[in-house]
Amino acid sequence: MKLKFGLVGGGGISHNHILAATFGNLAELTSGCFSRNEEKNNNFASQYNLDFERIYVDYQTMAENESIREDKIDFVIVCTPNVSHYEICKAFLSKGIAVVCDKPLTTSVEQAEELVILANANSLTCATTYTFGGFPYLHLARELYLSNEIGKAYYITVKYFRGARLAEIFADDIKTWRFTRAVSGQAGAIGDLGSHLEYISRLLLDSDLKRLLANLINKPGKVELDTTGTVLLEFENGVNGVLTVAQAACGHDNDIEVEILGEKGTIFWSMKNFSEVKIDYLDGKTVIHRDPGVKNASVRQFDHRKPLLVNPPVMGFINIYTGFLKKLIDEKKGLDSNQYFPTLEDGLKGVKFIESCVESHIKSNIWINL
Repeated sequence: MKLKFGLVGGGGISHNHILAATFGNLAELTSGCFSRNEEKNNNFASQYNLDFERIYVDYQTMAENESIREDKIDFVIVCTPNVSHYEICKAFLSKGIAVVCDKPLTTSVEQAEELVILANANSLTCATTYTFGGFPYLHLARELYLSNEIGKAYYITVKYFRGARLAEIFADDIKTWRFTRAVSGQAGAIGDLGSHLEYISRLLLDSDLKRLLANLINKPGKVELDTTGTVLLEFENGVNGVLTVAQAACGHDNDIEVEILGEKGTIFWSMKNFSEVKIDYLDGKTVIHRDPGVKNASVRQFDHRKPLLVNPPVMGFINIYTGFLKKLIDEKKGLDSNQYFPTLEDGLKGVKFIESCVESHIKSNIWINL
C-alpha cells in the first residue's frame, strides 16, 4: 500500500520533507501549493512531475478540492513560515485530512490547542516534525536512562549553538525572518532551536516540564526577536536542568549537546557524534555505545533501508516519516501498531514551552508553571 500526500510550502526544507516522506516507497507526492507566484509554483511542481490539475494557487482551494476527490491525499505536509501554520493546518484538518507540520506547530497555545482538539474530533493521526527525535542514538540514551544505568538522575543540560545566522543578521538577509515577529511569531532562537531541545529533553527523561525560568537576548545587530537564550528547567519527575541556545555563535554549525547527570554516572550525546552514546561512570570507567555494534531495540527500531549519502537532519526526517507512514498504513488495514513519531500533542507542548519562555522573560525572569 502506498499513501498519497500533498505539500504546502516551497522553501529549501520542503525538498527534505519530500525526500523523507518518499524514501521508503510508502508514499508519493500527488499535489501541492508551493508558492503564491504562479511561475515558481509550477516550476517546483515540475520537479516532481505533478498533474497540472493538482497544483493549487492557494491552500484553501487545495484543501477543498483534495477532500472531495476519490483519490484524495492521505495527509498534507505543512512547511511554511511559523505564522501561517495554524490557518493551513486548520483548513486541512477541517476537511478530514491529516497533517504533518513543521515545528513550532503554531505561534500561540490557544491555536495549538484548537488544532489538537480538531484532529482528535476527526480521529486524525498527525505529526510534528522535531527533526532530531528521529536520531536513533538519542533513543538509546533514553533507554539507558530509563533502565537506571546511571542511577537516579538529578540534572540535564541541553545546548544548541549555530553560527550561520550571524552573517545574515548583519547583511539584513531575508533569512532573518526567524527574528521578525510578523513572520516567526513571538519568539526567535528559543522557538527555532529551543523547541528542538525542549522536545529532546522530554523524550530523554520521559517527563513533561513542570516549570521554567527564561532569559532571552536580542543581540547582536538590530533584530526584533531573541538570538540567544538561557532557560532553567524543572521536570515533573524532579529532574532540574538548563537549556541554552544561540543562533549567532561563530564557529558552530548545528552543535547540539545533551548530558544527563545521575548518581552513578553521566550519559552524553552530541550532534558531532550522533551515532554514539557515551557513559562516564562513578568508578572512572567510560563506555561508548557506537554504531554499528549496538543491538538495543531502541536503536534497531529504525533499521530500515538507509540512504548511501544523506545529511543527518534528513536521516531524522526519514525516521520520523517512516514511523508516521507505517502508523497510517496500519490504521487503513484496521491494525493497531506502536510506531515512533512526534505527535500533534508534542507540538502543543512545544508551543507551551515557547510561550512560557517569552512570558518569563517579559516578567523579568520569573518562574512560570506549565
